[in-house]
Amino acid sequence: MNSDNNRPLSLAGKLALLFILLAGGLAAWLSFNGLHDNTQTVPIKTPISPSLKSSAGEVPKVEQESFQIYWVNIAQNKTELVSSSITLKKSDDEITKLKESFNQLLASQNINSTQIPAGTRLLDCRIKKDGIHLNLSKEFDKSGGPTSLAGRLAQVVYTATNQEQDAKVWITLEGQPLTLLGQGDGLMVDQPMSRKKFASDYSLQ
Repeated sequence: MNSDNNRPLSLAGKLALLFILLAGGLAAWLSFNGLHDNTQTVPIKTPISPSLKSSAGEVPKVEQESFQIYWVNIAQNKTELVSSSITLKKSDDEITKLKESFNQLLASQNINSTQIPAGTRLLDCRIKKDGIHLNLSKEFDKSGGPTSLAGRLAQVVYTATNQEQDAKVWITLEGQPLTLLGQGDGLMVDQPMSRKKFASDYSLQ
């Protein structure tokens, strides 16, 4: 019996054994790939904080405040000073607000609402301890009648003192103190100006 057990495998036996090994390997390979193909990849979603959602979706609000600029209204032989509101950013400093209000005031070319000559520019604007200092271009000194001269002076003084109505206003033209407004027979200007001084010294009529 020992001799039978040690007898080498025949060719048919070897082929049968090789077939069994190949079949087993193929079955294992198919089983592995089938399991892999049926596996689905699930994307991982990163949770977003509610605060981040709101901050990304909303535009930050800019706080604003109204600012008054002044016009001269002439209707039915009656002249009066009127104001209109503009909106400026509350975060701006006082100088920036003052400059922006004058930029809008001087940009108007409507002769029925402004007596300030076309081309007038604000060259400089400063707030000092003694009041508000405005440096205007020479176009502001253009000739005009008493109503025109008093009206343009009122527009500048009242717009400049929008935030502080009792403030004093110092006006220069191209760096020179304004003493006479208008060429020839003009309007004497005693500085510093203020709302109270304008109301007592001048008339729009």
